[in-house]
Amino acid sequence: HAAATAAYRALGRHAIGIALNLEPQHPARDTAADRAAAARRDAFVNRWFLEPLTQGRYPAELPAWFGPAWPDSAPAALEALRGSCDFLGVNYYTRALVRDVSKEVTDLGNTARLIAAARVAVRAGTQMGWEVYPAGLTEILLRLKTDYGNPPVYVTENGAAFADPPPAGGVVADPQRIAYLRAHLTALAAAVDQGADVRGYFVWSLFDNFEWAEGYTPRFGLFQIDPVTGARIPKASAHWYRAWMRAAGRAGCDALPRD
Repeated sequence: HAAATAAYRALGRHAIGIALNLEPQHPARDTAADRAAAARRDAFVNRWFLEPLTQGRYPAELPAWFGPAWPDSAPAALEALRGSCDFLGVNYYTRALVRDVSKEVTDLGNTARLIAAARVAVRAGTQMGWEVYPAGLTEILLRLKTDYGNPPVYVTENGAAFADPPPAGGVVADPQRIAYLRAHLTALAAAVDQGADVRGYFVWSLFDNFEWAEGYTPRFGLFQIDPVTGARIPKASAHWYRAWMRAAGRAGCDALPRD
């Protein structure tokens, strides 16, 4: 990443950044073990990427956990990572509820048991089995503000897959997706109101797409794609989001929903 950024900047190009999947790590139970497990998972999911980019270092726990398996990083390489983003992209979908399983893991070494944590499944509202948790977007954006120097941020992915019905009258009804987007834009507005430097927001996704190992079954799009004809059929969320963008374009951040 640092080398690519340096090459891009040497050409005198525009701003360059990186997009990270970030999510709050919350203890599943109010126990010391689960709180510690959530902190360990946070080091892996969030801090492993954020700290070198903003502070030129990796989380201090990682070398201790991995021991001889942890590679030494030259100071110059770490310093090249610091400040290697003109902006930060944030992909946000949900939080993690983390349960300590270190005592349950018996077939791994001491290091693996030390860092063991399990993400707890919750009764979720999306087709991917993910909890709908808009407050986590506010939490992540404000954490970037308070802990990582308030970098310019673009929310590069945010959306939800639902089992959309067949189209009726040329439109796919998807009230759950509208509710999801409204709630997360409200959460974004709360972070902006508290000083988070958010420059843009992008819905995932414009169209239904191939979703990695899940194939074409989960549908994230604002437009449904007919798998046979390729026809693009707008969902109700597409109309809602278009109206919201037009209002936001006229009024700026004051048009963000706040309730």
